[in-house]
Amino acid sequence: MPRGFGQCGLGVAAWVGVALAATGVARAQSVEMRYSWPVGASLTYDNRAEVLTEAESRRETASSVITTVATQRLDVVGERRGSGELDVTTTAVRVDGDLGAAGRIRFDSSNAADRRRVREDLIAPFAFVLDKQYTLRLSPVGEVQRIDGYSDLLEEMLSGLRDRAVREAMRATMDEEIFRGNLEQQWHVLPDGGVDVGDSWTMRRSQEIKGVGRLTLQMRYTLERVQNIDGEPVAVISATGDAWVSGGQARGVELDITDARIDGRVVFAVDAGVLLSAEQRTFLRMEVRAGGQFIAQTMDMSSSVWLTGADGYGLPSGVVDPSRRDRAVNAGGGPGRPSGKR
Repeated sequence: MPRGFGQCGLGVAAWVGVALAATGVARAQSVEMRYSWPVGASLTYDNRAEVLTEAESRRETASSVITTVATQRLDVVGERRGSGELDVTTTAVRVDGDLGAAGRIRFDSSNAADRRRVREDLIAPFAFVLDKQYTLRLSPVGEVQRIDGYSDLLEEMLSGLRDRAVREAMRATMDEEIFRGNLEQQWHVLPDGGVDVGDSWTMRRSQEIKGVGRLTLQMRYTLERVQNIDGEPVAVISATGDAWVSGGQARGVELDITDARIDGRVVFAVDAGVLLSAEQRTFLRMEVRAGGQFIAQTMDMSSSVWLTGADGYGLPSGVVDPSRRDRAVNAGGGPGRPSGKR
């Protein structure tokens, strides 16, 4: 499903300089991480998501893979008691999907001809926020306190879909509460208080999925290390998680998650109060029973968010540039990006 939506060479000398900078671990190993929201500043993120789905019933087997890439700009328009008011605009979208028997999806917002297809049933769920704006309020640790404008954008898109079945499926999987949960997954990764290197904290999120039940996601985050990149202390946080569903039987659908494996990494600029990257890999194996039918389904999902621009934050270039930042973090040791097939 679409989600609240996830790189350049270095000369040898520059790479060595970044790698050496990464080996200098910050002296302060106990940190309190908080987002900073200076009014008038803006952040730009590239978002990439890939979802591979395989479903098998008694009669047939089907698979699909969809990759989406989007660019978002977050403009800080207000700040109160540490919470930030952010205007979020999606400035670019690319979609490449193989839906098996249903065909292919290809869309690139940089192509004028593709932009004229933005209201097509298969394209609209991925591109309906293109060049549109909603407002988000995030707490100092990334809790989603308010969302304004998203529901209106969603309803505008749904009202234009011709296929009623598609419309209702999209309504069930893209409503504001599910969107809020996706945003929480990206932003609410910081502990409520100071932590030492090696400390862990747990976040549990539950949301109702219409016709299925209550999905609960539990994540455990660990502060692996704090290192310096061009003088900025950067926290590297690892993540592991689990997921389960309850309550589906009462709605005529029995869904059981028989296998759930989640891992990821978060990189955060401590002094600047900026999320630099968040990456997650999720593997789910599910069994669905409804109306006398049985379907076994697997989902292999990866999502990545990278900071690519920061105006008004005073971050050094080695922290803002995604390629240099990745090299520095990887050279610093500890867990790398989630990768590889399950």
